Amino acid sequence: IRFVERLKRVSTLVTATPPVKNFGVDSRGTAYLATDYFRGRGVLDQTLSSKMAERLFIEMLQILAPLHLNGVLLSDISVDSFQLNDRGQLLLVGLLGSFEAAAKSTAILPPVETLHFLAPEQRGGTGAELASDVYALGVLGYRLFTGRFLQGDRTDIHPTSGPEDVTQYAPPPSTVKNDVPHWADDVIGRCLDPQPGQRFRDAAEMMDVILKSLQSGIPPGGENRWSKRSVIPTAKSKGSQKGTEQSGAE
Repeated sequence: IRFVERLKRVSTLVTATPPVKNFGVDSRGTAYLATDYFRGRGVLDQTLSSKMAERLFIEMLQILAPLHLNGVLLSDISVDSFQLNDRGQLLLVGLLGSFEAAAKSTAILPPVETLHFLAPEQRGGTGAELASDVYALGVLGYRLFTGRFLQGDRTDIHPTSGPEDVTQYAPPPSTVKNDVPHWADDVIGRCLDPQPGQRFRDAAEMMDVILKSLQSGIPPGGENRWSKRSVIPTAKSKGSQKGTEQSGAE
């Protein structure tokens, strides 16, 4: 029943999904979702310019904002949650929400490649919340803008490890690629805070902050490590905002 109600709500709140033909629970108690066939490709399966990555990231937030505002979380955002169809339209494919807090007792562990996206509270076994989606969006955004995962290509990430501040070890997006959006360090750093209460409330708040920053041309700032990092001017960087980063300094 919970699964059916979830899909009903999702279908009324989001139109950017593959056309849904049917969903329900069969006689064996197995939940299913059937969609029309579509030719899709993952957003990470191609080389993206920073402008295109920015557009896609904002579109992801626009798709998720109505869900979050109505208390619906995906809770298993990963590499394949969003895909582009043959017309270039961004679609939300990950609809099942297997790591929703209400379903955590029956959820199975995700494939290894999705462990990068699990928020600390999910790895710690306390279940998912809207802030867990925000964390996963931070991981996805970092991958979009830098071409790498926060923890590299590690496959030894333990699903039950406790809270960890990944920004302590990973470089900010702007030091990996120099043409990322001016808001990326502040916004993505806040998404990745190990404490759920320090992240954005939901995708809607994150989108609002990004759009205001784009309108003003000013980075949104913040209290996370990447926002507060020390920058030491050098001869090459004099007259610009770029400098030599002092890793981990606050």
